[in-house]
Amino acid sequence: MTGHFELPLGRFTMNFGALEWALIQGIRMMAENEAARYENTTLPTMFGDRLKLFDKMVRGAVNDAACLEAHAAVVTELERIANDRNDLIHGAWFDVPGTNIDEVKYKLPKKKLKLGELKVSVLARGVTPAEVGGAVGACHEALKSFNDHLVRINKALPKDC
Repeated sequence: MTGHFELPLGRFTMNFGALEWALIQGIRMMAENEAARYENTTLPTMFGDRLKLFDKMVRGAVNDAACLEAHAAVVTELERIANDRNDLIHGAWFDVPGTNIDEVKYKLPKKKLKLGELKVSVLARGVTPAEVGGAVGACHEALKSFNDHLVRINKALPKDC
Protein backbone atom coordinates (compact mmCIF):
# COMPACT_ATOMS: atom_id res chain seq x y z
CA MET A 1 0.00 0.00 0.00
CA THR A 2 1.20 3.44 -0.73
CA GLY A 3 0.31 7.01 -0.07
CA HIS A 4 -3.01 7.90 1.49
CA PHE A 5 -3.86 4.46 2.90
CA GLU A 6 -0.84 3.86 5.15
CA LEU A 7 -1.53 6.49 7.81
CA PRO A 8 -5.25 5.77 8.31
CA LEU A 9 -4.67 2.00 8.38
CA GLY A 10 -1.86 2.45 10.89
CA ARG A 11 -4.06 4.65 13.08
CA PHE A 12 -6.90 2.18 12.85
CA THR A 13 -4.59 -0.65 13.89
CA MET A 14 -3.26 1.33 16.86
CA ASN A 15 -6.75 2.33 18.01
CA PHE A 16 -7.97 -1.24 17.70
CA GLY A 17 -4.98 -2.42 19.74
CA ALA A 18 -5.92 0.05 22.48
CA LEU A 19 -9.51 -1.18 22.32
CA GLU A 20 -8.34 -4.78 22.65
CA TRP A 21 -6.21 -3.84 25.67
CA ALA A 22 -9.22 -2.15 27.28
CA LEU A 23 -11.26 -5.32 26.68
CA ILE A 24 -8.59 -7.40 28.41
CA GLN A 25 -8.66 -4.97 31.34
CA GLY A 26 -12.45 -5.38 31.47
CA ILE A 27 -12.08 -9.16 31.58
CA ARG A 28 -9.49 -8.80 34.35
CA MET A 29 -11.86 -6.55 36.32
CA MET A 30 -14.66 -9.08 36.00
CA ALA A 31 -12.36 -12.01 36.91
CA GLU A 32 -11.14 -10.19 40.03
CA ASN A 33 -14.74 -9.60 41.05
CA GLU A 34 -15.36 -13.38 41.07
CA ALA A 35 -11.82 -14.70 41.52
CA ALA A 36 -12.78 -18.23 42.62
CA ARG A 37 -15.10 -18.68 39.64
CA TYR A 38 -12.61 -17.53 37.00
CA GLU A 39 -9.20 -18.51 38.40
CA ASN A 40 -8.81 -21.42 35.96
CA THR A 41 -10.36 -19.69 32.95
CA THR A 42 -7.99 -19.19 30.02
CA LEU A 43 -7.94 -15.83 28.25
CA PRO A 44 -8.98 -16.46 24.63
CA THR A 45 -6.58 -15.32 21.93
CA MET A 46 -9.15 -14.02 19.41
CA PHE A 47 -10.86 -10.66 19.94
CA GLY A 48 -14.33 -12.08 19.19
CA ASP A 49 -13.88 -14.84 21.74
CA ARG A 50 -12.61 -12.34 24.31
CA LEU A 51 -15.66 -10.18 23.69
CA LYS A 52 -17.96 -13.21 24.15
CA LEU A 53 -16.23 -14.06 27.44
CA PHE A 54 -16.53 -10.47 28.68
CA ASP A 55 -20.20 -10.36 27.67
CA LYS A 56 -20.90 -13.60 29.54
CA MET A 57 -19.04 -12.37 32.62
CA VAL A 58 -20.97 -9.09 32.71
CA ARG A 59 -24.35 -10.74 32.14
CA GLY A 60 -23.61 -13.19 34.95
CA ALA A 61 -22.57 -10.54 37.47
CA VAL A 62 -24.58 -7.37 36.78
CA ASN A 63 -28.27 -7.08 37.63
CA ASP A 64 -28.83 -3.42 36.76
CA ALA A 65 -31.19 -3.34 33.74
CA ALA A 66 -29.96 0.02 32.41
CA CYS A 67 -26.34 -1.10 32.65
CA LEU A 68 -27.14 -4.34 30.82
CA GLU A 69 -29.00 -2.46 28.10
CA ALA A 70 -25.99 -0.16 27.60
CA HIS A 71 -23.76 -3.24 27.68
CA ALA A 72 -25.68 -4.86 24.81
CA ALA A 73 -25.21 -1.72 22.71
CA VAL A 74 -21.49 -1.56 23.48
CA VAL A 75 -20.99 -5.23 22.60
CA THR A 76 -22.84 -4.74 19.30
CA GLU A 77 -20.64 -1.76 18.46
CA LEU A 78 -17.45 -3.67 19.33
CA GLU A 79 -18.56 -6.56 17.12
CA ARG A 80 -19.06 -4.10 14.24
CA ILE A 81 -15.63 -2.53 14.83
CA ALA A 82 -14.05 -6.01 14.91
CA ASN A 83 -15.71 -6.89 11.60
CA ASP A 84 -14.40 -3.63 10.10
CA ARG A 85 -10.95 -4.52 11.40
CA ASN A 86 -11.06 -7.97 9.86
CA ASP A 87 -12.21 -6.50 6.56
CA LEU A 88 -9.68 -3.66 6.46
CA ILE A 89 -6.64 -5.35 7.96
CA HIS A 90 -6.97 -9.02 7.03
CA GLY A 91 -8.87 -8.86 3.77
CA ALA A 92 -7.19 -9.10 0.39
CA TRP A 93 -6.40 -5.74 -1.23
CA PHE A 94 -5.73 -5.38 -4.91
CA ASP A 95 -5.26 -2.65 -7.47
CA VAL A 96 -7.50 -2.20 -10.46
CA PRO A 97 -5.65 -1.26 -13.64
CA GLY A 98 -6.39 2.29 -14.73
CA THR A 99 -7.16 3.56 -11.21
CA ASN A 100 -5.07 5.67 -8.91
CA ILE A 101 -4.19 3.28 -6.07
CA ASP A 102 -3.70 6.18 -3.66
CA GLU A 103 -7.38 7.09 -4.05
CA VAL A 104 -9.18 3.73 -4.30
CA LYS A 105 -8.19 0.20 -3.35
CA TYR A 106 -10.43 -2.77 -3.92
CA LYS A 107 -11.29 -5.42 -1.35
CA LEU A 108 -12.53 -8.96 -1.50
CA PRO A 109 -15.26 -9.64 1.08
CA LYS A 110 -14.53 -11.90 4.04
CA LYS A 111 -18.09 -13.26 4.16
CA LYS A 112 -18.94 -16.66 2.78
CA LEU A 113 -20.47 -16.48 -0.66
CA LYS A 114 -22.63 -18.97 -2.48
CA LEU A 115 -21.34 -19.89 -5.91
CA GLY A 116 -24.31 -18.15 -7.48
CA GLU A 117 -23.12 -14.88 -5.89
CA LEU A 118 -19.71 -14.93 -7.57
CA LYS A 119 -20.28 -11.82 -9.62
CA VAL A 120 -17.79 -8.97 -10.00
CA SER A 121 -20.14 -6.51 -8.27
CA VAL A 122 -20.28 -8.79 -5.22
CA LEU A 123 -16.66 -9.92 -5.23
CA ALA A 124 -14.98 -6.54 -4.93
CA ARG A 125 -15.77 -3.14 -3.56
CA GLY A 126 -13.84 0.08 -3.68
CA VAL A 127 -12.42 1.47 -0.44
CA THR A 128 -11.16 5.02 -0.12
CA PRO A 129 -8.75 6.55 2.40
CA ALA A 130 -11.72 8.55 3.74
CA GLU A 131 -13.59 5.31 4.50
CA VAL A 132 -10.58 3.96 6.36
CA GLY A 133 -10.30 7.30 8.18
CA GLY A 134 -13.95 6.96 9.21
CA ALA A 135 -13.18 3.55 10.66
CA VAL A 136 -10.37 5.17 12.68
CA GLY A 137 -12.81 7.67 14.17
CA ALA A 138 -15.39 4.99 14.91
CA CYS A 139 -12.79 2.82 16.64
CA HIS A 140 -11.53 5.76 18.71
CA GLU A 141 -15.09 6.63 19.79
CA ALA A 142 -15.77 2.96 20.62
CA LEU A 143 -12.67 2.94 22.82
CA LYS A 144 -13.87 5.99 24.76
CA SER A 145 -17.36 4.53 25.06
CA PHE A 146 -15.99 1.18 26.24
CA ASN A 147 -13.84 2.81 28.92
CA ASP A 148 -16.88 4.73 30.19
CA HIS A 149 -18.83 1.47 30.11
CA LEU A 150 -16.22 -0.26 32.28
CA VAL A 151 -16.72 2.45 34.91
CA ARG A 152 -20.51 1.87 34.82
CA ILE A 153 -20.05 -1.89 35.12
CA ASN A 154 -17.65 -1.51 38.03
CA LYS A 155 -20.23 0.63 39.86
CA ALA A 156 -22.98 -1.91 39.13
CA LEU A 157 -21.03 -4.93 40.40
CA PRO A 158 -22.20 -6.31 43.74
CA LYS A 159 -19.73 -5.44 46.50
CA ASP A 160 -18.78 -7.95 49.21
CA CYS A 161 -18.12 -5.35 51.90
